[in-house]
Amino acid sequence: MKNSHKNKIFKGLKICLALTVMVSMGSWSLHALGESSDEDLGTVEKDNAIAPPVQSQDALENSLLEVIELEPMALDEPAEAWGGDTDGVEAAIQARAAATYAKSGFIQFNLAIDKNIFLYDTATDTSAYRYLSGHVAYSGVVPFYDATSERYKITISGIEGWVPKSAFKEFKVSEAKGANYYSVRNGNLYNNISMGAATNNYGTILNGPAPSYLKEDTRYFSADGHYFYSNVNDLILDYQGGNKYNAVNKSTPFYNYYQFLSFRSESSVTANQLNAYLRDRKGFTSAPTDWDSMTSTQSKLYGSESSFVDLGRKYGTNPLMNFGVSINETGWGRSWLAVDRNNVFGHNATDSSPWLANSYDSVATAVDIHYTMFLNWLYMDFGESSFYYGGYLGDKQTGINVKYSSDPFWGQKAAAFSYEIDRNYGNQDYGRYSIGESTAQVVPIRKEPTTSSQQVMKTEVVGQKVMILDTVQGESVNGNATWYKIAADSLLNSDRDRLAWITGGANRTATYDRNNNYLYIHSSNVRKVFDGKGSSVTPIEIKRGDANLDGKISLIDLAMVKSHLLGNSTLTGDNFVGGDANRDGKITLIDLALIKSHLLGNSSLD
Repeated sequence: MKNSHKNKIFKGLKICLALTVMVSMGSWSLHALGESSDEDLGTVEKDNAIAPPVQSQDALENSLLEVIELEPMALDEPAEAWGGDTDGVEAAIQARAAATYAKSGFIQFNLAIDKNIFLYDTATDTSAYRYLSGHVAYSGVVPFYDATSERYKITISGIEGWVPKSAFKEFKVSEAKGANYYSVRNGNLYNNISMGAATNNYGTILNGPAPSYLKEDTRYFSADGHYFYSNVNDLILDYQGGNKYNAVNKSTPFYNYYQFLSFRSESSVTANQLNAYLRDRKGFTSAPTDWDSMTSTQSKLYGSESSFVDLGRKYGTNPLMNFGVSINETGWGRSWLAVDRNNVFGHNATDSSPWLANSYDSVATAVDIHYTMFLNWLYMDFGESSFYYGGYLGDKQTGINVKYSSDPFWGQKAAAFSYEIDRNYGNQDYGRYSIGESTAQVVPIRKEPTTSSQQVMKTEVVGQKVMILDTVQGESVNGNATWYKIAADSLLNSDRDRLAWITGGANRTATYDRNNNYLYIHSSNVRKVFDGKGSSVTPIEIKRGDANLDGKISLIDLAMVKSHLLGNSTLTGDNFVGGDANRDGKITLIDLALIKSHLLGNSSLD
């Protein structure tokens, strides 16, 4: 990085904070580091050659997480006693679990601020399928629950995989003073990102109203932001077993509303409210014209609020959420790119060369390009874009954060600003919509609520979120006639077919007609995770003995549980929950017997 730009980055920051924290609210680029992956993140093959969709900036050009000092951890090593039956299949299961449990502890992300880590699906894969920031200030300290001589197995921000040992520093559970954890303060839930396993320093991310089952003055560990554990050893045990039975909220996972709300949602926020918030709550009173002469009361976002709101209505994308993304990328509109180039989203600013980023003639132009090119035709465009994993902020499993940023908590950070502003105006938007998630990787999304209707889109990953607009009755599927009317992520034409790409990009400036841009998905393929009436969630109900999650108990379920017990296959997640017929947190011969007895009519699991 050129020294002149380094000097710009450090201007206005306390040197001690910059040197010890360097926590970015922004993003990183895999392509920018000269690495390779299963697909090139630096280019998109469109007929009119869109510019490379890279949204990263140098770490210090982004807003910093406030660092606070919290109490050090005092954790015990995992217990060695397992209990339970010790003969037959159960004994073999216990032996395997005990051996795996020994391969656990904490690891600290230990690379330089501009380096990424590849995530692999297995311990031996050579082709990575995700990437993460390798620096502790972004990714922190997390538990691992399996290991080989070369790799650790982790789950972070919802994504599971194997990472190279060379990128980490390992700690025993009892050795760590600090690790990532969640806590409740004044009724709100915070994700505390550890600045190192040997320190008590944390950066905190606001996750909105805390669910009632989480208590103040308790440290909760979570690998996905949905399930929480008051004891990290319980988390390790569950992730080794592929279930969530030791979670304090095993039946009611938490979903951060703004993190998983579709960009197609509407917001009642006004330009005047955004302006007043910048002025009255943040102290900004004007927009700077030059980064070198910028004062502490200036923000490039000040005076540009109407662009976010008016263009949001035109192109069908939530202005409040996009304002939060811009705050996240620019440190409240004060980054060098925002001030000197009107680049308020970090477009094409690579890690190694942020000064080569896009330059726009105005903030309004940058917002227009972000809404049309980057959202409508990349991150929310099913079919022709390889960036589509759902049209919401998300995490490293689903949503635009899968490809937008290597910071695993980027989606949470952007969501925090939306919630912070909305809360200031009495939560006028919070909880307005219901949110569902897919229960399989490929789920058809149709024009009408019938299986014979045209499939316009489909989900790309398990757990992909959809914004539910209404519940309707349609064709019955296995006795269930309930369908969900959902907002279409992709642009639709007047016939409600997906709007195709046209050479020259003419369609990317198409408006979004909310009265026309909707589709249908059968309720058996979706479970509601936010009920659209506030901060409550609908518990996920899984039938006892229903290992394949089809709503009934059959010989298929019996075979799946038997295969799991014999070690021929492994039930994980909700399939494990269904296979655990007696709800004791384990799958044993007892569960097999209960399912068999139900099928024979000798007893009932209903």
